[in-house]
Amino acid sequence: MKRESTLFWTVFLLSLLVLPGAPSIQAQSEPPQDEQSVMVGRVTHVEGKLLRYVPDEQDWVAVVKDAPFGFDDALYSEGSARAEFVMPNGMWVRIGGDTQIQMIALDEGVTEIDVASGTARFYNQNSAGIVKATTPFGYVTAPPNTSFDLYVGNDSAEVVALDGRVDFVQDNYGTRYEVTAGSSALLADSQRVTSTELYVDADWDGWNRQRDELWAERTQVAGDSVEYLPPQLQHDAYVLENNGRWDRVQYEGEYRYFWRPTRVAAGWAPFTMGRWTMWYGDNCWIPAEPFGYLTHHYGSWVFAGGFWYWAPPVTRIGVRIGPAIPLLPIPFAWYPGRVGWIYSGVRIGWVPLAPFEPFYATRLWGPRVVVVRNVANINIRVGNFRYLDHAIIINQNNFYRVNTYGNVRIRNINNATLINNFRAAGVVNNNVIKNFDKNPHRFNFSNTRVELKPHRTTVDRIQRNKAIAQRNVNVTAQSIRSNTNKAKLGTPAQRARIAPPTVKSKLVPANQVNKPVNQVNFREKQIKRQPKAPVVSTQPTQRKQPTKPPTGSVKQKGKKSGPAQQPGFQQSGKKQQKPAGAKVQPVPKQGQAKSPTGSVKQKGKQAGPAQQPGSYKSGKSQQVGPAKKAQKPIAGQQKQPAQKTRKAPPTAQPGKAKQAGQQKAKSPQELEAEKRAAQGLSGPQGRPGAQKPPGQPNR
Repeated sequence: MKRESTLFWTVFLLSLLVLPGAPSIQAQSEPPQDEQSVMVGRVTHVEGKLLRYVPDEQDWVAVVKDAPFGFDDALYSEGSARAEFVMPNGMWVRIGGDTQIQMIALDEGVTEIDVASGTARFYNQNSAGIVKATTPFGYVTAPPNTSFDLYVGNDSAEVVALDGRVDFVQDNYGTRYEVTAGSSALLADSQRVTSTELYVDADWDGWNRQRDELWAERTQVAGDSVEYLPPQLQHDAYVLENNGRWDRVQYEGEYRYFWRPTRVAAGWAPFTMGRWTMWYGDNCWIPAEPFGYLTHHYGSWVFAGGFWYWAPPVTRIGVRIGPAIPLLPIPFAWYPGRVGWIYSGVRIGWVPLAPFEPFYATRLWGPRVVVVRNVANINIRVGNFRYLDHAIIINQNNFYRVNTYGNVRIRNINNATLINNFRAAGVVNNNVIKNFDKNPHRFNFSNTRVELKPHRTTVDRIQRNKAIAQRNVNVTAQSIRSNTNKAKLGTPAQRARIAPPTVKSKLVPANQVNKPVNQVNFREKQIKRQPKAPVVSTQPTQRKQPTKPPTGSVKQKGKKSGPAQQPGFQQSGKKQQKPAGAKVQPVPKQGQAKSPTGSVKQKGKQAGPAQQPGSYKSGKSQQVGPAKKAQKPIAGQQKQPAQKTRKAPPTAQPGKAKQAGQQKAKSPQELEAEKRAAQGLSGPQGRPGAQKPPGQPNR
């Protein structure tokens, strides 16, 4: 993700200073201009087995939900498997069985993925970006607000536009063909292109509609989270609402809004419920909690008032007139897992990093990363970690062999022992774990055994795509559009006979992976086994922009405000004194009153201090009900900003399900259309296969 230029910010800030009556500026940290964040996608759903190719081992491992998906990751799904991937740039991908895909490029405006074989559905919800899907027979480009199906077989590929218009470019001849939703599909082999009937696979389309409906329900979850998250992460607001609450916490001398998990066991801490795996040179956290991916790869954890809180990231300096949203100025970036490493003998440990403590890694993931190029030059003092007393210590044998560290954690080790007996390391290597680089388990996402693996012929395309990805490091949406438009517009051949796509499963027993092709029996099947006309195409989720942009503190209109201050963390990572007596006030939801003690008063119950609820495994949580009456604040306590009652989001947004009992009055045009339909007439939308606008209910 590229950062804005220094000139832009200088001109912008100076203009605000010289303008009379200029609005207040939300104070946020601007990362150094030479730093770039790496954009990483996410595996949001897996059914069956999904495998990832590990170049270091020339082998395959099973992938799980909440694993990362980026760089030149190559994946292969078994015959009955399905998976879903969400990119922070608003582009979504789903795949079916016997599908081989690989990431080629991913940034703010581009998602380029190769589909070597199988079934895939693409959604482009980016307002200005582009999706590019390559195949052995050509590539598809999709502008904003479009979606399409791609069926790639051994000898042909089919493109079905579901929403909007996409382009198919045949590489061999440099010819472009338009594919429009509601019109015919496009069928191509290596030499010819023709039109075909507009059909999708019924089972595949039904599963996609189920996923669309699920995300529509998730976006209906109301609460504070959508207002405090940056736009790139707002689709995950539901997981915060379902698993915790927002508190107004006195931290570093100021009140800040932090999120606290409430459906966890007593004594829960970040980076305990999950496991580590090596991913592109660094240890990456694979969480076990439903909120784990969002809170362990973005933002930062803080410890205050006896609880762990998550501070969300912010995107940019913003301008706002109105109530303040005091968030920590944490830059928006993805990190594999912000911890500091310590070790001693056969023991290894990690310490959650406080905001703005430097993160050591082998790659420049984002702002405030120290890239380790020579371990001999790294000198980290164990005693400097701010949260050293919350270190997680385990035996090295369990590091890459268990799915969660809660049961193997070594407890009752005091700080003095850690300071005197442990050493700090920038990254995990052979100095930390003996023969680390020879441990094949370090790439595992789980302990799932892989018995069937893709044949070695799949690796040929993986290597080809990797070379393309390295060459196209600076690819942009504009360059893809330009290359697409340069291709001459063609017309599909009317009488060309091209066989529908069929796919051969490349999964074979492990002892047959390197056998010659003529000695292996690849199972072949028709990709579209139950053809049906597409009925509806909806984007998975689109939220209305929040009334409060998730950016840092800002003075309120008509009130004086001091200069923006950076929270009191030292860049060197030196340990500082924690603020004594941190005050916590829950952010009240609709119908709740604020309590000066930090608790939310329940109807008919005595308000008590905030408590950590029951076990996350059992699914039990402390239910917070509406307050009976607001209490007066205690003298001397800082008053919270006035909370406005938020209305439920409008149901007409794409990807949102209409609530029961709410029906929009029909317009005269709609009544006339119904009358015409009853008489056997059809309007402009009466053509077969016409797609309903995303998110609109059936009438």
